[in-house]
Amino acid sequence: ISYQISINAINNGKIEESLGWINKALSKDPTNLSFLLLRMQIKIEILKQDKKSLINKKFNQEQEGNLRGIIKDIDEIWNKLSNELRALNEEFLATRSIANRFLNNIDEAFQDIDKALDINKNKPNLLELKGMLAYANKKFEIAIECFKKNCLDPNVPNSTLFLCETYFEQEYYKEAEEILTDEKVDKILPEIFLKRAKILLIDIYLKQGKYQQADDLLNNLIKNNPNTLLYLAKAIGIYSRTSNISGKHDIKYYENLINKIDLNKAMEEDLLYLAEIYYHRKLYSRAAELYSKVVDITNPSVILSRYVNCLYNSDGKQDALNICKNLRKNQCFDKEFLEIEFFINFNFLKNIEEAYKICKLFLKNYPDELYMKINYADTLLHLEKYNEMKTFLKDL
Repeated sequence: ISYQISINAINNGKIEESLGWINKALSKDPTNLSFLLLRMQIKIEILKQDKKSLINKKFNQEQEGNLRGIIKDIDEIWNKLSNELRALNEEFLATRSIANRFLNNIDEAFQDIDKALDINKNKPNLLELKGMLAYANKKFEIAIECFKKNCLDPNVPNSTLFLCETYFEQEYYKEAEEILTDEKVDKILPEIFLKRAKILLIDIYLKQGKYQQADDLLNNLIKNNPNTLLYLAKAIGIYSRTSNISGKHDIKYYENLINKIDLNKAMEEDLLYLAEIYYHRKLYSRAAELYSKVVDITNPSVILSRYVNCLYNSDGKQDALNICKNLRKNQCFDKEFLEIEFFINFNFLKNIEEAYKICKLFLKNYPDELYMKINYADTLLHLEKYNEMKTFLKDL
């Protein structure tokens, strides 16, 4: 009974509650393979609920520990299974593949999903998992092969979108358009993925020079969904940079619609999409506000780098400095963060002594960067360290 209640909780989106029920089931039957598998799958789902970690593509130490624990548990279970039982339990391999993928153990992730497919070669969810893994690692032809087998299958609807996104990456625009304009797509895709599909179709139209179709589709989407942040963000992105489409309204119109939306309730992916648009338009203050809602400031990532750049290029230099200092204290010596910390100290705070220390650390980690060598010489000049400067310039 506890096992079934756990499944019902999952279906109702109550992931944390489902873990309690499956643990209760295991307390009565600790070796039940179905119960053990479900518990590990639930733990994976709990990690996936942390949108910030997924968006930043970086889990914290506790989460990574949980993933390693899942892998260890599956190792122990799998090693004890007979060949007959292994042939019936390929989902253990699929779950371990996901855990390895999240830990960036790519080779192990591929090995596990391939072994799972050896057991059940046409199982749709396994094909989707392998396609996602292949796509993330730019093995696009493999991804296409996997997603294609699931195309327009209502049991794995997301594969249809993933196939079209892969086609887009490979510039197979006509193939992607043919699928996305099929009326079945609107029926099988969940709302969150259907929005992505519509945005993708607009991009496909633009890539093919079908500007009017892109314009018509976007305007219809906004007309019918005036509170959908993703569509409004797309309008700002397109109409601010594409001369072939003028749009029915100016940029201010769409920004006013966005201002009516409670961004605290918006999906993280949509906030990031709009932040990226503002970032590329060099509207750094607006981008920083949006990045702040999705970024993890404790782990270096592309998103964090852009957020810090936005702070540096707006009125958030002190916040940028604090982030860079904390990263450095935690032994993160990534180039872009050291560079920003140096320039804030040198140019804005006029803390030349601190800038000198940061520059020295930068060159210790990146000794071939000529522009920072020049900055280092400049700090030596400001600090009147003439002998050190003379020796440094002599060795250049």
